[in-house]
Amino acid sequence: MQKMESETASIRELKQDRSIDTRARLVQAAIQVLSELGYAGFSTMRVAKAAGVSRGALQYHFESRESLLSAARLRLAEAMSEKLAISVLNSMPLPERVDAIVDNYWEVIGSTGYIAALEIRLYERFNRSLHELMAGTFEQISRTRDQSWIRIFSDSPLPTEDLILLRRFMLDGLRGAALRQLEGDDPKSIEGSLKLLRQTLVTKLSGN
Repeated sequence: MQKMESETASIRELKQDRSIDTRARLVQAAIQVLSELGYAGFSTMRVAKAAGVSRGALQYHFESRESLLSAARLRLAEAMSEKLAISVLNSMPLPERVDAIVDNYWEVIGSTGYIAALEIRLYERFNRSLHELMAGTFEQISRTRDQSWIRIFSDSPLPTEDLILLRRFMLDGLRGAALRQLEGDDPKSIEGSLKLLRQTLVTKLSGN
């Protein structure tokens, strides 16, 4: 009896693992389709094909196009979460800390995945149901990241409000560089802008 229960539990865990894997593949496929074809070329059929699953499997995991798009954008947002623990970042000298944060964000914002995020964001402007799906979640993510940023740079003499504004400034700079990259700007020019952004962050965070 105990052996049968153990085998049943193992089968259940295997099915759960497969379900999680299928969902992850669908989300990644949605990002890929959006990056390569834009929203104009996006369809659930294309996503299912890119993920190597049936359309029925896609519909099992995502009841609507909006729920799939929301999951894709959330996946990209999660990818920008700091990879290093705050305690590790706090132990770094300020310039190295800034480099680690900028590199972490640029790894996503400077990738083709960011194109997918832009496509979803533009579509969201005119789709109330998608906006309602994402609004609360992304407001919470932004607040959480603001708090993490404050803790990471707790040794800065800047007031909290200015620290948060400086994070917004960094994001604006990275997004601008991503758009220039999308338009085919010279990579050396973009790298120069990123270097200037890092230097500016260090200067401002130092209180100078």
